[in-house]
Amino acid sequence: MTKETNQKSREKKETDSEENMIKKSISIKGVSTDIYKRINEIARETGKTIGEITNEAFKFFVSTVDGARQVSKNFVDGISEMSIQTVSNFKELELNGKDLREFSRKVSFRNINRLVFKNIKDDDVRKYVDSFVHIEELVLPRDISKALVLQKCNFVSKITQI
Repeated sequence: MTKETNQKSREKKETDSEENMIKKSISIKGVSTDIYKRINEIARETGKTIGEITNEAFKFFVSTVDGARQVSKNFVDGISEMSIQTVSNFKELELNGKDLREFSRKVSFRNINRLVFKNIKDDDVRKYVDSFVHIEELVLPRDISKALVLQKCNFVSKITQI
């Protein structure tokens, strides 16, 4: 044998012995006879042992559960991030860009007689305003894009730019 072949053989034996060291004989109660027969068939068809097939099934099951948990967590986190804050039922409210940014998410302004924005930029409106609904008067700085604001308006009686 060559030096390289000996090295590969030693590495395989080390890997095999490591795998065998962590394996142990166990008995699992309550396994359906039909399932056990099917696992036995799969083992014969693939040339693997029942233990190898069972380990693969367990690994697949565990990774599926872990993956489902992660997907669920990501979904809940995404919904939380996407949730819209509602600010409503004011006679008069004045906000600036800093106030909007402190919400850290989109805001829907509803049922406000007079809503005044000072020191805000188009980017603040894009990132932090979801909608203006039932606003009697919406007061904006002159440099805010009226087209941008109009896209977010429903039942706004008057828009004033100062």
